[in-house]
Amino acid sequence: QTCDRQVINGKDHTVADYRQRLTIWSIQDDKPGHRNQVRGLIRALSERVDADVYPLSPPPAIELMVDLLFKKYLRNSLIPHPALIVGAGHATHLAILAAGRATGRARE
Repeated sequence: QTCDRQVINGKDHTVADYRQRLTIWSIQDDKPGHRNQVRGLIRALSERVDADVYPLSPPPAIELMVDLLFKKYLRNSLIPHPALIVGAGHATHLAILAAGRATGRARE
């Protein structure tokens, strides 16, 4: 295996020294096939970037509606804001949208 190297300010660096670290929220329902889809996506991403993955379950629908309205999600959480939000399955769509709006990761 070869590794790209570059000399910066007299120091030898590899591309791996500059890998970006991403925070990923993985919103998951209880279906094994959906979990496998998300797991595969995260595995593929992890080959390219270092990632901190936080698996989350979608809150109840009424809570999600309030979250969407007020652009809030996980109000009492110490989890860092994500660079990326992923999920699979119909039950996660509203949660992904609410999380994206609350964290600025959704396109409006």
